[in-house]
Amino acid sequence: MNILLINPLISYSLSYPIGLSYIASILKKNTNYEVFCLDLCLFDTDKQNSVIETCIHNNNINVVGIGGLSRNYTNIKNALDVVHRIDPGIISIVGGAIFSTEPELVFNLLNVDFGVVGEGEETIIQLMKALYDQQDFTNIDGIVYRKNGKPIRNPDQKPIDNIDNLPFPDYEGFDILPYLDHIDIRGTWLMDNPRVFPILASRSCPFKCTFCYHAIKKYRQRSLDSIFSEIEYAIENYHINALDIFDDLFSISRKRVIEFCKRIKKYNIYWMPQLRVNDVDKELLQIMKQSGCWSISYGFESMNQTVLNSMKKKITTSEIKNAVRLTYDAQIDIQGNFIFGDIAETLNTANETLSWWINNYTYRINLTPIETYPGAAIYLDAIKRGIIKDKKEFLENACTRINNTHMDDDTFNVMMDRIFVFQNTIVLPASIKKIKLIPDSRLIDLTVRCPHCGNHVVYKRISYSHNILSCRDCRGRFNLSCQRILGRRLIPEKLNKLLLQAQDHIQNESFDMAYQLANLVISENPNDNDAQFMVGTIDLFRGHLSKSKPLLKQCLYSDPQSARMHNNYGVNIFLDGEVEASIIHFQHALYLNPKINEALNNIKIALSFLDLASEKQSFSFFKKRSLKGYNTFDLHISEPDIQINGKGVLEKPPLRQHI
Repeated sequence: MNILLINPLISYSLSYPIGLSYIASILKKNTNYEVFCLDLCLFDTDKQNSVIETCIHNNNINVVGIGGLSRNYTNIKNALDVVHRIDPGIISIVGGAIFSTEPELVFNLLNVDFGVVGEGEETIIQLMKALYDQQDFTNIDGIVYRKNGKPIRNPDQKPIDNIDNLPFPDYEGFDILPYLDHIDIRGTWLMDNPRVFPILASRSCPFKCTFCYHAIKKYRQRSLDSIFSEIEYAIENYHINALDIFDDLFSISRKRVIEFCKRIKKYNIYWMPQLRVNDVDKELLQIMKQSGCWSISYGFESMNQTVLNSMKKKITTSEIKNAVRLTYDAQIDIQGNFIFGDIAETLNTANETLSWWINNYTYRINLTPIETYPGAAIYLDAIKRGIIKDKKEFLENACTRINNTHMDDDTFNVMMDRIFVFQNTIVLPASIKKIKLIPDSRLIDLTVRCPHCGNHVVYKRISYSHNILSCRDCRGRFNLSCQRILGRRLIPEKLNKLLLQAQDHIQNESFDMAYQLANLVISENPNDNDAQFMVGTIDLFRGHLSKSKPLLKQCLYSDPQSARMHNNYGVNIFLDGEVEASIIHFQHALYLNPKINEALNNIKIALSFLDLASEKQSFSFFKKRSLKGYNTFDLHISEPDIQINGKGVLEKPPLRQHI
């Protein structure tokens, strides 16, 4: 029997298929079947179908296994449809979170022969034996199958108690070399040639956060002997220099973390775990730092205690603040999110989190909407309340963002829009000292001055599209806009000349001509940020707020280090009544360029409005206030300033301090 395991195309990220690699490994160790592995993430989208077809025909495949997350439903279904079209007689099996969360629904939607619920290592061995021997499937726990045309679900398989007994993942079958050799050179890595090895040190999680789902509830950890045996194998065979621990939670034991630190230190490699904020202290973080820990991933989620309690996080806002401060002071990179949209979320709770974030954005914590994963408590609540009316449609839409709160949709969308804008535009910039384009590539060599420690940091061959980097000395994160520094050197000269002419017309107050020329540039280069900013600014000047706002917002997304864009977007949203949010953009414009007098003037105007409206004590990023009867003529709009050679002003931000 010839088995093909397929890792489906993943549209939203690229991550080594460690789960399927365990399945490949257990099959090869415990059976005599031929096992083939196909990683569709390594092929272009337009080649997916032909690659599957070639693999099936060349290897006489009898059984196909596939799995993944629920939000990858479409790509999983597409791959299975290709398999069924090539040979309807091939036995199809689906596993992973997509199946464990909604077994009967997914079984029918994907039209597969078998589904595996929960951990698949023991189940797949029993199922393959039954298929080969043509036995009955009644006694195989953890599967769904068809009998007389109807789906039958057997009892769940018991969790694997001792996960040390599992073989290492099949790093040759699902070839790990492309992931090691061509890893995205992210600025947060501490070296120019990272070879980051994925490893699982435990399974599941002992906590029950409402936004999370685990098919197996029992938390189990590998022994350190087992973990280090795999690490030594990876160092010897793949020459790795960093370790990414894929666990949902690396450890709940301080003693285990310290012992891990002692043992990993001799290998001289970097490593990154996932920990809880209430499990770290100053001494532990220093031990971790000295052992090579370069980053810690935390689940912060919210700075409102009511929301944290609703999420069943079992942590406090004080513990979050303490962990962030201690980790930052220990010079360990911080990876974490504030997620918005819990059942208990309100504009007031979101405002509390956002206020803390604004006052502490030195830490560069991400802002993101909550994900509604099938099987999670918030998913079940959304079904119960009728928010999710059609499970099939929800899967087909990649588990799209929904409103789990008790806010109306308009209010919810206002909240999410503000969060997206702040996440993508409130930045902590570094001062670029040297930049060199590498010919025929999208890569650069770069030297920057870190805004945290003030040191000069060198990066080699990183993508110039990166906008977040981590200092290789102090580990603090900062923002970068290499495309802004490169200016318009990558734009055709013809368009540059047109835009310079348009700028001359603005200075001569010939706005109609400037507007026409800028739109002409956009017609030939739709993503031209400078031209869009010019059009948006003229629309703003004319009072066409509904036209200018989306343009200026998009410009700000593309160039969040532009003080002028922050100022003009701030003017736009002020005139829309979003006074408090406008103040943040005026302040940020002034932070980016202390010489931008129009932003200083606009701050005074906005604050005076709040004083007159007696609203200063109820500061909210989400309120839309009436400007009726208030004189807004004194607001100052920044003129576009096109820099052909990328010589725009970059002010040096303050050294390592809270904003």
